[in-house]
Amino acid sequence: MTVLVVLMAVVTSRPGGANQSDLGAAAGTTLQSGDQANAEPSSTTSGDDPNPVTPEETVAPQTTDTTVAPVTTVVVGPSGPAWPGAGQVALTFDDGPDPTWTQAILDTLARYNVPATFFVIGSSAERYPGLVTAMANAGHSVQNHTWGHPYLTQLADDGIAGQLSGTDDVIEGILGKRPTCYRPPYGAADARVDAVAASVGLTKVMWNVAPNDYLSPPPQAIVDNVVARAAALGPASPLVVVLHDGGGNRQATLDSLPGMIEGLSAAGYSFVTVC
Repeated sequence: MTVLVVLMAVVTSRPGGANQSDLGAAAGTTLQSGDQANAEPSSTTSGDDPNPVTPEETVAPQTTDTTVAPVTTVVVGPSGPAWPGAGQVALTFDDGPDPTWTQAILDTLARYNVPATFFVIGSSAERYPGLVTAMANAGHSVQNHTWGHPYLTQLADDGIAGQLSGTDDVIEGILGKRPTCYRPPYGAADARVDAVAASVGLTKVMWNVAPNDYLSPPPQAIVDNVVARAAALGPASPLVVVLHDGGGNRQATLDSLPGMIEGLSAAGYSFVTVC
């Protein structure tokens, strides 16, 4: 006797998200533009962990076109500059909050009295609102990294708006204010994505220092990468460092923070938030 077993997966709609047909597994793409090469000197995916969230939280591509326009590494936010000034560095953390790593990173930042900017995943923020509150209460900036970490360039306009607005709604529900900036997963954004983001009140923030911490290299390698990049850009250059507090094992990131902060401080940098 042959028995057929039918497995069915039920995926719930996300807050403010796109249609149910938008949900599924995101396809990979490689970003190779000149500005992205500058932002990610040794990564093949633009710096974000390629598997940051569970599949049911990821959004399927709307098209097969994987062409990505060059990104901008200096932007101006809706309420003022969204980029550090000369001699300033912004440590930014993507893909959280995560119950294992985020609080430990917050504790380290508090020990050094260093502010940071957290680009949070909406679905994770909804799951761990206490960590989002802890970020804000410690003086950090909490911004938007989409609901489920898709390639925004591969979504229809309503899917992009849903990913961003749904995350804004959750953050506003927790903190009482909406983000002003977003960071596109994988650095994948073009003029259309930026226009949709602007329509919901968000401006893109990229980076110019990427130590590829999501690959979990030795902590000292992360420190050396950041300090060397800062030296190469020059002591007066503003820096935005992309790091990760979620999406995988972030022990290397956590362990690199003291050396990174001390090294940048010794080079004369002051620490600021963006947005």
